[in-house]
Amino acid sequence: MRKILFTAFVLTVTLGYTQVQDHDGNTFKTTQIGDQTWMAENLRVKTFRNGDKILHAKTKEEWLKAGENKTPAWSYYENKEENEAKYGILYNWYAVNDDRGLAPEGWRVASQNDWYKLHKYLGSNYAQNLRTEGDQWFDGPAYLSKNNTNSLNFNANGAGLINGKIGWIALKESSYWWTSTEFTSDKAIHATIGYGTRNIGIADQNDARAGASPETPSSKELGFSVRCIKN
Repeated sequence: MRKILFTAFVLTVTLGYTQVQDHDGNTFKTTQIGDQTWMAENLRVKTFRNGDKILHAKTKEEWLKAGENKTPAWSYYENKEENEAKYGILYNWYAVNDDRGLAPEGWRVASQNDWYKLHKYLGSNYAQNLRTEGDQWFDGPAYLSKNNTNSLNFNANGAGLINGKIGWIALKESSYWWTSTEFTSDKAIHATIGYGTRNIGIADQNDARAGASPETPSSKELGFSVRCIKN
């Protein structure tokens, strides 16, 4: 039987943020939005909570193979380690759904309903309050990209994605986050914010709730970012 390594929270206050430490020793900022406590950064763990390593897929071919075999995998954008600090890392849904656990103890990968709750709390036309300022997004028209305020300290950035058939795409254009919510045997639910969008896009089995922009559920082999929320 594997020995589960439980990680104690490391909570400090830095520039208005609370922080939490994961089981790899990474420290993440957190932010309070309504009654939800979110990580204010994309996840970047490379092991599960029991210490097992997650496969590092270094090429699009390795990524595609991991998806075909339903093997949990992660990658830096373009497999460049320098992208980790700014954008976090990308995971396939098999890593998200693994029983060994990605999130720190006391936290979970945000579900579809967690994202809907965030959207409902904030109302419409608020995506600029979640997006980072600066060079993590395209320098588009003022009414699209230069109104980013990040006033809720969520730090949404244009982390892009990986598709094993075509490689890494959409850096600075969009953020995609896996949710823990499954759709079918080969698809799962994600949330997304683009550099010029006004709302969160959320994939839904039926239709969009609370005015969120509807999205199509995605293949589990795709590589998206992950955000965690406190239990």
